[in-house]
Amino acid sequence: ATPGPNARDAFFDKNGHLWTGDDRQGLVYSQKEWSNEIILPEGPAYINAFAMDCKSEALWVVSGGVQSNWNNNYEGKGIYNFIDQGWTSYNKTSVDAFDSIPDVVSIAVHPSNPNRAFVGSWGEGLMEFVDGELKTVYDMSNSTLVDASNRVGFIGIGGLAFDDENNLWATNTANAQALSVLTPQNKWHSLSLFPYVTENTVGQIAIDHWGQKWIVLPNGGGIVVFDEQEDFENTSDDLK
Repeated sequence: ATPGPNARDAFFDKNGHLWTGDDRQGLVYSQKEWSNEIILPEGPAYINAFAMDCKSEALWVVSGGVQSNWNNNYEGKGIYNFIDQGWTSYNKTSVDAFDSIPDVVSIAVHPSNPNRAFVGSWGEGLMEFVDGELKTVYDMSNSTLVDASNRVGFIGIGGLAFDDENNLWATNTANAQALSVLTPQNKWHSLSLFPYVTENTVGQIAIDHWGQKWIVLPNGGGIVVFDEQEDFENTSDDLK
């Protein structure tokens, strides 16, 4: 659903023309009834920025966010990208899924396709955008992502990162299977961080030159380092 105008202030100039400052439409200039000019600066729809990723001169931004204790903010302001010297915003006005996805907190742009981005929500799983369209929302029905052990139905994706082989790694908060990976062949694998993660909040992930995954546990939980060694299937040699 497209939200309507949300005027914050207005005044008439000396010519009797109406100027309105609107929270959603920017500056609106009205010379006469039903004749409005919307004046917007070149930029994203909102000033909010929680996480960013950049590939091949394409910048993608998620608006966020979470509170200091990682509870939802319920901002609902979506994502933006800067590609080919222009900004595009994706939120409730253009993507229906954002009606039920209030906070997006992580993002990873595909290394070989800057028009393909994965967006982690705080509660509703993982979104995949391709060429400006929402292609897929990954959740328990179509991936190895699971809900939090202490919050039924809540799928929080606090961190996303691609490794050198174009595998997408996702942190999956508050359960022992806190890591999932999506291969270039679109196959999912789930990996455990037990005993270091059971009901912990799991946040950002970074991958170093050796392929080790550095995973933040917010709220004073520290950092877990994970290495799957040779493959995803054999978990007996995983290091953490």
